Amino acid sequence: MRIGPKLSDIGDKPLSEFDFGHSQIPGTRGAYIFEKIKNPRAFATADHPQKMPLFKLTNSDIYDLTLLLLSFNQKKISSPLFMAFPDTSLYRPQGEFGRLVEKFQCFSCHRINGRGFNLAYDLSIEGSRVSRQWLYDYLMVSYSLRPILVERMPIFNFTPQEAKTITDHIMANYTSGWIPRHPGEESSPQLIVQGKQLVKEKGCLACHILGDKGGYVAPSFTTGALAGDKLQAEWIYRWLKDPQKIVHGVLEPNYGLSDREALAITAYLMTLNHKDWR
Repeated sequence: MRIGPKLSDIGDKPLSEFDFGHSQIPGTRGAYIFEKIKNPRAFATADHPQKMPLFKLTNSDIYDLTLLLLSFNQKKISSPLFMAFPDTSLYRPQGEFGRLVEKFQCFSCHRINGRGFNLAYDLSIEGSRVSRQWLYDYLMVSYSLRPILVERMPIFNFTPQEAKTITDHIMANYTSGWIPRHPGEESSPQLIVQGKQLVKEKGCLACHILGDKGGYVAPSFTTGALAGDKLQAEWIYRWLKDPQKIVHGVLEPNYGLSDREALAITAYLMTLNHKDWR
């Protein structure tokens, strides 16, 4: 026997079916769900006493639960990341790097300059995305970049020289002039604090892991590689401004961030490195 309301489609439930009682909260699904979890007695009336327990959760936990419940809807999200796009070029890298690409069949999973599959990252602008040291280390010992995925790049047992050859070629040749070298003002303690707050306000932890909290859909900020060690600040900034322009159809929302907001989040994420992260 079900006592409480059905939650499997609460993200689509019409607002007219929510009983806001005498509460003074905004008339939105998100506000209702958040307040309902935090203080269910706020919706009690003489005709509708509330039986839901008071769980005494933190605001952060309540926020995470609210995001989860709002996702229970019938919206279908396309996943072009898992579609096999046909080759649009006959690109063939030359030299020792080209030999290694053929030897290890990199095009079987990666796409470069219009050739290959998109089962893994498109490497066409990888040199503008990741740091040289992280790329070299990852080639030597790979691991899953998303906690939700069991798949990862095979450990090919590259020699140090092979890993260096691949790293050098990617960092020198697979870059984008669209990624700014100096996106804006220098980082400051105030900017970092603002960025940390924005990460919470924008719901980044619904998909990304930060410490012992967060979701499992997107790459982790702190598990495996620390974001500040792995990524380049310029790429983070441009990604935050318009992720769909970099990867068509990516699930990351475009939040319409101002330049300063994007700079602030970038500044904060860059502090998540092996020197500063605790």
